[in-house]
Amino acid sequence: MLQAAFHLIKSDLMRIPMVGSINVKQARGLLHFARWIQSVKNLESGIKASTLRSEEHTSELQSRQ
Repeated sequence: MLQAAFHLIKSDLMRIPMVGSINVKQARGLLHFARWIQSVKNLESGIKASTLRSEEHTSELQSRQ
């Protein structure tokens, strides 16, 4: 997610017309939002991974009985 944000900042999308420099307020807003999305997705994938591990552990215990 952050790589996509950096790519957009490097492109002409975030540049101020006639000046050619990057609009810092827009770039900071984009980076803030990208970091937030990345942290939410990391949390979701961590929850899914721990749920899968606990399901595997439960099924392993049940198969031993």
